[in-house]
Amino acid sequence: MKTSVPSVLLLLAVSLFAADPVPQAGQSAPDFTLPSQDGSKISLHDFKGKWVVLYFYPKDGTPGCTIEAHNFQRDLAKYEQYRAVIVGVSLDSASSHQEFCAKQGLTFKLLADTETSVSRNVAK
Repeated sequence: MKTSVPSVLLLLAVSLFAADPVPQAGQSAPDFTLPSQDGSKISLHDFKGKWVVLYFYPKDGTPGCTIEAHNFQRDLAKYEQYRAVIVGVSLDSASSHQEFCAKQGLTFKLLADTETSVSRNVAK
């Protein structure tokens, strides 16, 4: 039986800056390196050969962002079946991400784009 890859495994990006155009699902993202909640540096190229669900969100701990993160965490095993990783990016610091992950039980990577370099480049 042939299994298809769910469309949710396409590269996703939501602009933090409403005036900037949003990349289309499936569009390649430029490589970048940012610190994660555990202090390690994560680069997009680290996930070569895997699907990456790259999502941008406004702020740790807000109701909508918390629900979104919980949904990704709940479905993490489904993504892993397809060799997919979840990576969240916001303008919050790595320490904010660490607190958010600890409080909400999140195990996937959240990256700190405090200089807005990635968020602005992806949104162009």
